[in-house]
Amino acid sequence: MNCIKCGRKLESPQELPVCKECGKAGSTIESSDPSEVLELHIKSQKELRLLPEDFRLSDVGRDVAKKIIHQLLALGEPTEVVTHTVFGFCYGYLCHQKEEEP
Repeated sequence: MNCIKCGRKLESPQELPVCKECGKAGSTIESSDPSEVLELHIKSQKELRLLPEDFRLSDVGRDVAKKIIHQLLALGEPTEVVTHTVFGFCYGYLCHQKEEEP
């Protein structure tokens, strides 16, 4: 898996998807664009096979996720909080999609 900010290869798939230089303990990713953060998290979750390769968010889902990310970044939340929130949102969205299938 690679760092979601700079693309460096991470040592362990258990790490947060940011390298040590980009995600020092307690640091934030406040300078990142919510759209970019969302895309990078989805990509990393697909690489870890936590989400299926064909996973897609609707436009409304993307807007909601970006608003959540924007608010977390505005509050100065640590990278770990943003990571877990995006994963939870995507997983919940996926579960909802599965329930809607005939």
